[in-house]
Amino acid sequence: MTHSGGIMGLSRSIEISSDGKYTVVDERSDKSVTKKLPTNELSKLMEIVSNTEYIPPERSLPSGCADCFIYDLEIQGNGKKFSVQVDDISLPNSGMETLITYLRGLIDAAVK
Repeated sequence: MTHSGGIMGLSRSIEISSDGKYTVVDERSDKSVTKKLPTNELSKLMEIVSNTEYIPPERSLPSGCADCFIYDLEIQGNGKKFSVQVDDISLPNSGMETLITYLRGLIDAAVK
């Protein structure tokens, strides 16, 4: 997932492998952190992903929010690939909020 935008021009990303190893990159601070999710957190993430169902917005991006954060999310597994882009306006009704909030928490903790 890439988390970008906002008034401060944020640009952060997280990539998580199936074994729980993840890398967070903050382009503004040029900081990169690699960690591994504990088994219980990896299980929690897998449960969130399996219970997440995308609900397309009634209108497409951009939503008209100039200072919104943009979330580009890509999930790959079982030979399938899913990609979606939501922003702060479309996120609450997208079905993706729990997953994106979880990933944002990992990013924020890693770049403190």
